Amino acid sequence: MSVKVLVVDDSVVYRSGIRKALSSKSSIEVVKAVSNGELAVEVIKQQKGTIDLITLDLEMPVMDGIEAIKQIRKIDTNVKIIVFSAISERGATKTLEALRLGANDFVTKVENSGGGTPEEGVELIKRELLPRIEALVGRDLETDNKINTSVPQSSDSSKNVKEGMPELGKIDLICIGSSTGGPEALTKILKAVTKKINVPVLIVQHMPPVFTSRYAKSLNEATSYLEISEAKGGEPLMPGKAYLAPGDFHMRIVKQAGGHSIELDQGEKECYVRPSVDVTFRSVAENFSGKVLAIILTGMGEDGKRGMVALSKKNVLPCVQNSETSVVWGMPGAVVSSGIAPYVLSLNDFSTLLNRV
Repeated sequence: MSVKVLVVDDSVVYRSGIRKALSSKSSIEVVKAVSNGELAVEVIKQQKGTIDLITLDLEMPVMDGIEAIKQIRKIDTNVKIIVFSAISERGATKTLEALRLGANDFVTKVENSGGGTPEEGVELIKRELLPRIEALVGRDLETDNKINTSVPQSSDSSKNVKEGMPELGKIDLICIGSSTGGPEALTKILKAVTKKINVPVLIVQHMPPVFTSRYAKSLNEATSYLEISEAKGGEPLMPGKAYLAPGDFHMRIVKQAGGHSIELDQGEKECYVRPSVDVTFRSVAENFSGKVLAIILTGMGEDGKRGMVALSKKNVLPCVQNSETSVVWGMPGAVVSSGIAPYVLSLNDFSTLLNRV
């Protein structure tokens, strides 16, 4: 059975490019391509329950993407929505709002300024969209992209997991990794935190530059119990502060006199991403001797698996989000499949956990 997609974009070039990119897979059917949110809402009304996924531009006349998401979610709460966002402060702000309102994922929209051919543009769209569609709708599209989007066969109830809420004891550092669905998941967790977190926190969320600075501000506004900012190279790790890896930079910790500090670099991508959870977690395993609470939230792919395995050889309490509350169970499921037996918790459990630190 094919994945039925509605394309919404005011640009003829993008509508054509997305249609061509998706139509290259026989398992995808582009049902319709429309030029604004109002038309998209009408299609969803007329074909309620038959559209699997929407690709949605945010900047459109008549009805923009933000209003369209509000209207679409009143009609259909199940259809998956991937928004196309401009790479700008305004684009980042609107994208985070779109995710808060019910969009499932986003793709940054790079306008062709003459530096590439239309064919290259189509290939770029294919690389960005196809793995996300496969992850969100849970069907094998036989993508050429090598990012693993599938859910491992191990289930939450398998022998590879621990059940129930873990006993924390004294925690010295918290590390969190996430991707698809992560921005809203972490926001929900932090909003439910009711006591000050008095240890350093490292956060790696797959996001491009500009987006991470706006996301850090958004997270900081979500809680009064933790100071959150985009990480800067050379910053010392301080209790009560959270450091968000900047887009396009790996974040590591290094030893320094009297403690640890942040180091940023643009080394090779790992798991096809930068920042990479694996890079951060591995640096903690190599340079930190205290007890670590390591958390992997919803996300596409396997980033975090190798880093969690490295941490498992140290004093770590590994926890992952369960499949029922994850937008995509790729990253948490990969940790479960690694055999290190993490605790598997629902999204709501994590705020309870952090309140005990």
